[in-house]
Amino acid sequence: VKLSITLESITSYEFVFYGNKYFSGSNLLAYLEVEKNYLNYIKNQKLLTRNIESLYKQYGFPNAVVTSQSRHIEKLNKNVISFYAVSYTHLT
Repeated sequence: VKLSITLESITSYEFVFYGNKYFSGSNLLAYLEVEKNYLNYIKNQKLLTRNIESLYKQYGFPNAVVTSQSRHIEKLNKNVISFYAVSYTHLT
């Protein structure tokens, strides 16, 4: 899932989610309230990482581990924040 947000600054931000097969892009946006919280999330990727992990745990993935990594693409003046959902098993 790839979510791109452009702020009224020169830098754009992109959130990329790997390993996510349970939530759709629109579900992640809604559950994490990205539109409402994007300024907090781009300033503090650990907050978004924790919120994603908590979301997985809330929806039946008690062993979910989510990590994140940020990189800047100078040519595009874009910050890409990648999130990796690893080691999770859904309990039904």
